[in-house]
Amino acid sequence: MTDLLSHQKPARAAREGARAGEGALRYRVPAAARVLTLLEFLAAAPEPLGISATARQLGIPKSSCFALMTTLEQAGYARRNDRDEWTPTLRVYHVGVSAAKNVDLQVLAQPLLQELCEETGLTAHVGLFDGSSILYALKAEPPAGIVRFETHPGKRASPHLTAIGRAVAAAMGKGDLDVLLDGYQFTGGEHPKIRSRSAYVAEIRRVRARGYAIEDQEETSGVVCVAAPVFYASPAAIGVAALAGQIQEKTFEAVIESVTGAADRLSRKLAADEPGS
Repeated sequence: MTDLLSHQKPARAAREGARAGEGALRYRVPAAARVLTLLEFLAAAPEPLGISATARQLGIPKSSCFALMTTLEQAGYARRNDRDEWTPTLRVYHVGVSAAKNVDLQVLAQPLLQELCEETGLTAHVGLFDGSSILYALKAEPPAGIVRFETHPGKRASPHLTAIGRAVAAAMGKGDLDVLLDGYQFTGGEHPKIRSRSAYVAEIRRVRARGYAIEDQEETSGVVCVAAPVFYASPAAIGVAALAGQIQEKTFEAVIESVTGAADRLSRKLAADEPGS
């Protein structure tokens, strides 16, 4: 049986963390706070946890504790043994590692992103894989730019319609790509060219082979994008977006060279920043 006395401090810390700043938060969601408290408690536990003892330590009803633990299990963060005790899965660890690496990526990428923006005169982005989808993580815009793209950091990027989405996918291993495509629907876009998983996988192979992805008005008419994969422990990409006329003025070749050069520099910079490198 779990020695819950030795687990008092993690439990207290988890409860206090969930309660911190309650008065300042207008839109606090109690259910979300509880599941986060439970996840922290589970991750800190030295031994498997039973529902009754866990509910008592956290001060919540057993039925609520069971429902929250089952939610974590269904999401892949908890596992139940044959004694109805619960332990965290490696997914908790992987999420933490990915988050830390994404912070490093964003810190190191910002100067290079700004350089790419200044070199091309175009809006530049860094995209990354957050474990289930592709997000715009960073953005740099020319100060005198006429066009403003609605690609704010945190916005999801279409994996199959956007160049940044394809380039991030090209940086993924098979496991991450399978997660991304599990149940994925190839819909949307004004002029889509990819409509199936097989076509998408074939395109990702082409992106890897040539080193960059191109989107020619597939998501939005008049908008073209070029992006290149960033090879790092956390799948990412760097690229630019422009009106079709802007790219023609600068030529695709020059833009591609700038984007792939930035991706190569960022990949090397991230590799050099790895512990032990």
